[in-house]
Amino acid sequence: MKRLFVTLAVSATLCGCALQSSTGSVATQVTTAMGVPSKDTDLKDWENSGHLEGYSVEAAARGELVISGIQSWASKSPTSLLLSGFGPKAIQSSIHIVAWVPQSLASTPEKAKEIAKNALLNSTSKKLPTDTRYDNYISTKYTMTIPYGENGPLHAFEQFKQLTLESAPKLITPPKFMGINEMVYGPIFIGIHGAPNDTQDIEYITAISKNLPNWYYIYSPGINGEFPKTIIHRGKHYLFVSK
Repeated sequence: MKRLFVTLAVSATLCGCALQSSTGSVATQVTTAMGVPSKDTDLKDWENSGHLEGYSVEAAARGELVISGIQSWASKSPTSLLLSGFGPKAIQSSIHIVAWVPQSLASTPEKAKEIAKNALLNSTSKKLPTDTRYDNYISTKYTMTIPYGENGPLHAFEQFKQLTLESAPKLITPPKFMGINEMVYGPIFIGIHGAPNDTQDIEYITAISKNLPNWYYIYSPGINGEFPKTIIHRGKHYLFVSK
């Protein structure tokens, strides 16, 4: 299996660190804004699992934990399974590619969706794998304001409505994790995506994220027993870990 070399920006932090938050990890903040159910693993449990072996907690908190081979990553402890995918139909089991478009870039909700779609399409034109199975990740056929997947009858009804009719993103106050001071249109979910089949899928969406604007975030459910679920932003993987 091809090894995955990726910097994991761990979203658990110590006092005084930039990523510290009273509302959980950055990853959980992002999924809350997306409407994707999630929860953090306690940093102490993460330490006890052995995943920080050879690294200081401070380094992990700064986002300097580097994984060089996902097979050894999961073999250390069953704790890693708590950080991976869920049921086959649940919202949490699928990849979500989501944008919050700043108002300065878009004058209307329709323009915001167009800008988000074009940004995703442009991101895939820069030295990415050429494989037809990856077409799903650059599909912009569907745009919604809620995550695709199973989450009860009310969600199913709204999902069906948005798949059959045009949906307009709302102009909202930006989520705190974005670090900007202007209103944004979002969340805008671009495309419908399943779970990653293997680590090459994770490599691909990581490569896509490097070329996306700062206002794009990707949720990856991970792969059971191989790689944890993360929020991917600009090529970095934020873990669902908090202190």
